[in-house]
Amino acid sequence: MEFIKELKDDMGHKFFSMYHNAGQRYLYCKWEGQTVSRDIYAGSTEEMNWAAENAARTQCIAVINDCRVLKGSLVETTEWATNIWSPAMHKSGIKYNAILQSDDIFSQLSLESFEEMTPGPGHIINKIFNNEQAAEEWISGK
Repeated sequence: MEFIKELKDDMGHKFFSMYHNAGQRYLYCKWEGQTVSRDIYAGSTEEMNWAAENAARTQCIAVINDCRVLKGSLVETTEWATNIWSPAMHKSGIKYNAILQSDDIFSQLSLESFEEMTPGPGHIINKIFNNEQAAEEWISGK
């Protein structure tokens, strides 16, 4: 996988890392630490920017959002992700979002509601997984 970018919060703690797996045609994004809305917006915006500039050229069709070590609720950002992030990613050519869920119950509930909010045509398809291998197999079948 090719490293693309890393983001740190105001305290210098890494909360987002982005990689491209050209062979399997997906963007891999690892989320870490306690959820803070501005950090979620910042990382998601990086995903949108990369997709807009590179997804079509690299034939990248999916993103794996690895939230396994993320703590806290994503409820505040769910509507934005549904109405802004999802259509922008879809327009760029990213059609699938594999979410690796955290053991944190608040994160799990937030992700489940996001999966259910996927509106349909013009939006990315979200699916939750417990491990990376299952997510990769889902993407490779697309």
